[in-house]
Amino acid sequence: MALHTGQSTSFEDAIFFSSDNPLRNYVGQCTWYCWSKAHSKANAYPERNLKVDNLPTADAYKWANIAKSNGFTIGDTPKKDSIAVWSNGSSGHVAYVEDYNANTGEVCYSEANWYTAHTVSGNLYVDKDYLANIKQTVKTYNEKYKININVDCENTNGEKGTDGLFKNTSLSAFKEKKKSSKGFTCKFIYLN
Repeated sequence: MALHTGQSTSFEDAIFFSSDNPLRNYVGQCTWYCWSKAHSKANAYPERNLKVDNLPTADAYKWANIAKSNGFTIGDTPKKDSIAVWSNGSSGHVAYVEDYNANTGEVCYSEANWYTAHTVSGNLYVDKDYLANIKQTVKTYNEKYKININVDCENTNGEKGTDGLFKNTSLSAFKEKKKSSKGFTCKFIYLN
């Protein structure tokens, strides 16, 4: 049974697009998404005491090492409200762990920019069922912050948009998500 389904992130929190976001020029990228998601969750759920100050803003593959040097605990097993970091390849990848069931080994996560061909900054590709609402939200921020973010339900390769969508999989499949011939590691940055 899936931990969660539907749209994880509505992009309604201003932190995703505001000038206070150090990754604002990278809208649509995985690092922008995870940094923004962590800050949005910390604001929405203060009782969780999520540590988000000094989260990395560099390329994804550097996140685990930077976070460790910034005082974050790094581990091999996901926890709710942690960030998965794959450090393979030239850029790596990060995803936000929404939930983890240790009994079943199921991981629920959300992310941005997980496509065969990487999207360019400034594009969000969301599930078609949530397209209209997210488009309206982003239009408001486009006008407010004088930015130009495009929202669509499939990317230029015709792949379905999954940015900000809940996804569920086994821990073993999750950890091998970005496996490459160059090797890979999947570590988790614990936010609490």
